[in-house]
Amino acid sequence: MMDINDMNLQQYAEWLDKNLKSTTEINEQDVIFYDCREKPFDLYGLYEPKTYPSFARVPDEVTKFLPIGMQFFAKDTAGARVRFTTNSKYVAIICKQPCMHLRNMCYCGSSGFDIYIDGVKQSEFYKSYIPPFNHDGEWKGIVYFPNRKTRSITITFPLYNHVDELQIGLQKSASLTHGREYTIKKPIVHYGGSHVQGASANKSGNAISGFLSRKFDANIFNLGFSGNALSEQEMAEYIVSLDPSLVILENDHNAPNVEWLKTHHFAFYKTIRKGLKDVPIIMASKQDYYNCSYYVKKQSENVERRKVIIESYQKGLKEGDKNLYFVDGKTMFSGDFSKDCTLDGCHPNDLGFYRIAKKMISVIQKNNLL
Repeated sequence: MMDINDMNLQQYAEWLDKNLKSTTEINEQDVIFYDCREKPFDLYGLYEPKTYPSFARVPDEVTKFLPIGMQFFAKDTAGARVRFTTNSKYVAIICKQPCMHLRNMCYCGSSGFDIYIDGVKQSEFYKSYIPPFNHDGEWKGIVYFPNRKTRSITITFPLYNHVDELQIGLQKSASLTHGREYTIKKPIVHYGGSHVQGASANKSGNAISGFLSRKFDANIFNLGFSGNALSEQEMAEYIVSLDPSLVILENDHNAPNVEWLKTHHFAFYKTIRKGLKDVPIIMASKQDYYNCSYYVKKQSENVERRKVIIESYQKGLKEGDKNLYFVDGKTMFSGDFSKDCTLDGCHPNDLGFYRIAKKMISVIQKNNLL
């Protein structure tokens, strides 16, 4: 054991409270590791994850036409999940990924994994795998259960980091079969900027996509891209190719100005509607309506941006779209502590994500969209 006098402040705090320390050592002698790309593991929220060379939400053949930010963030694994069923008394992981820290993200949310226990129509959070602050590109974690009961498991991937490889470790004697199938098999596709990707959720399952997936027992595809989601036609066509059950568009945050939004927002929707004639589409305006950000310098711009989204919605209705819906970002954070729903005035915290998800859930349920 390290001498107290040799500890830095992080090590000292973890020594004082063992719950602050990540479990990154695997000492089990009966563990066997499996590549999560192989059967019977089921992967969701990634582009052809069994065969594509890297974990990615959008393939290179699409992002090569898009800004460099899309090429980078498309490799982040936000919204990705792996499902399986086992009676192992523990689930261990070995993850290969960059060692990266973001100033406005909890390390657990940006680079860690969550483990959920799947019931018939509900998944419940169990624990998290949190990487050590400094690692050489590979780290380990292990979560224990109280007994060897058979459980269906979902592990959610990091929101703001790449994953080069994920191995899942179980007892050698444990059973291993496919995970529970989703009730809604065709994915909900959620498109937008950093808040859709998951900045700044404390854990990966607390992005909006996580709440929606668990609420409706639905497959979901998180197409949130930090600083991007500029309504490119290539992305509209990619959304169509995913054959979704529902499309949610929150693509106004990062438009460089109002005129850009006017030019691109409705055209983006029209491409999706042309390819998906009967699929419900939800348009939402930016939820940080009362705050300014890098792209919005004054409140009057928030007013104008919201107006553009409403005009797109109304124009779609006038053209005969009977499966188009609007969620007003101005009211997303309404309720007690509405000013406490972001980390930094822009990106939602866990309270903010919950409020956004509740609004979306209400519209989906009220209109029977799934």
